[in-house]
Amino acid sequence: MQKFYRKKIYFFLTLALCFTIANSACPRRQAQAFYLEVPNKMQNAFNSLKNQGRVLGETVTNQDNAVVSAPSDNYAAQPMETKPIETCNINGTEMPGPCSGYSSAPNPQPQQDNNQWQKEEAERQAKDEQMQKENEERRKKDEERWLKDVQRGNKEMAKNLNRLSGMFKKAEKEGTAIPAEIKEKLELAKNIIESVKTITIEELQNFDMQELGDLMRELEEAREELIDKAQRLKDMKRGLKDMTRELARFEKQVEKLKKQKYAIPEELATVLKDIKTTVDAIQKAKTWEEAETAGIENMQDLWESLNENRHQLEMLSRWPQTVKEIDRELKKLDQELKRTKKMADNAKKKGIDIASLYDDFENAVNKLKSAKGVALKMMAEGDGESAFEVVENDIFGQMEDVWEYQRILHTVSDLGRIRSEIKRGLNESHRMMMQLKRKKIDISEIEKLIVYASMRAKEIDNLLKAKPVDIDKVIDTLGELEDLRQEFDDAVAELTGQENIMPWEKGENQLQAPKLPDNWNKIVPQKSCDEKCEEKKAVEKKMEEKKAEPVLEPIPTGNEAG
Repeated sequence: MQKFYRKKIYFFLTLALCFTIANSACPRRQAQAFYLEVPNKMQNAFNSLKNQGRVLGETVTNQDNAVVSAPSDNYAAQPMETKPIETCNINGTEMPGPCSGYSSAPNPQPQQDNNQWQKEEAERQAKDEQMQKENEERRKKDEERWLKDVQRGNKEMAKNLNRLSGMFKKAEKEGTAIPAEIKEKLELAKNIIESVKTITIEELQNFDMQELGDLMRELEEAREELIDKAQRLKDMKRGLKDMTRELARFEKQVEKLKKQKYAIPEELATVLKDIKTTVDAIQKAKTWEEAETAGIENMQDLWESLNENRHQLEMLSRWPQTVKEIDRELKKLDQELKRTKKMADNAKKKGIDIASLYDDFENAVNKLKSAKGVALKMMAEGDGESAFEVVENDIFGQMEDVWEYQRILHTVSDLGRIRSEIKRGLNESHRMMMQLKRKKIDISEIEKLIVYASMRAKEIDNLLKAKPVDIDKVIDTLGELEDLRQEFDDAVAELTGQENIMPWEKGENQLQAPKLPDNWNKIVPQKSCDEKCEEKKAVEKKMEEKKAEPVLEPIPTGNEAG
């Protein structure tokens, strides 16, 4: 008992504290979610009452003793059938009971008297009346139960409509406009529900449940839209918190660039100001309509504009490393200028003047340096976009062409050495030819080769003197000269019998090469020739043509050949 009273005292003290302490943290009953609709149990009860009324109105009996039974949950309402009184016509007189109960005598007598029959008939009628009474009682109980279900559902709908009214009032106080049409439908639904509170079973026969169902569905849609807007606003504000943090971080980066003396685009400052103003207005909005008025639809465009400016700032932040890369490339080019200057001086001593090529290389490097100065000036003036365009187009876009000058100089300077080797090789070839001539060996073939080689050497000299030097043509001509040298060596080796023979190539064949039958190609289909096969055939054909090639060019004099 003491524990019981102690619990009671603790309970009442807690209640007292909850009521006396303002803004107390006492637990409150949470509002339950609701859904606006006609409850299924109410709809089913209404349909049952409607159907029963229709059956009772249509059931008619043509007999005095016909009994109409009311429907219940387990059976349908149908009229009770009564058995007809069975009689037998004997000598023109209707006698009770079936004819089988009478004898075939001329004046038959019933096996049971009329009183017995009346007694049985009375018992049957009593049973029918009892059944009718029970059915009537069952019907009334069903009607009462169904009517209670209707009223319970009606009460539930009334409660939910009151909740909806409270939601609408709160929303309007916060600035959300509720359409007048929705308000009218809410009042109409309330009036209908109020009338159902005192409705009778007979009145329910003419009640339009479809109208009430449509009203509840439309009000539910309005409620969902209201909740959806509130949830969207809540989600939006939650997202704005993250956006605010990102914005603050971005502003710090901008301030850092300002301290580094970079000019910040004016458009960026305007966009930042507009975003902050819009975010503040949305944070203060109490309804979705207020958020729309604050410019929530413009946030995406503003953020995209900020990202575009962010891209420019990103490039600005990388400007120092860009300048370092430019300086690194220019340093390499300056080093190459020094090397190529020495190469040009050495080439001049050998009779190859490549001073103009060096000047072109030096001028190209100086243009890059000038472009760098222009870009630095633009960046200092705040025109970062133009500065990067100059870097892209006039510096790195020209870098490959500038290095091409260096490649040409190296190639041409090497040609001086190559030309000396060509001259030395021609002299050696001429000496060998004269030796063979003194040995009475036919030198007509190698003499032609020497003439051709001399012509190619002279062609290379002319190409080197041309301005500008066609390096590709020079390289192609060098290739032809190399081919002539190879042919000359092969021809001399053939004439002198001094071919380079490897050890494994000396001596007679030890194995007889197997051969296919002569008609093999006619019997067995041959494989198609692949790329390597075609290339081999082309080389063989070219060699045959070269051996049979007539001398078309005039043979120069000895002075021209030397």
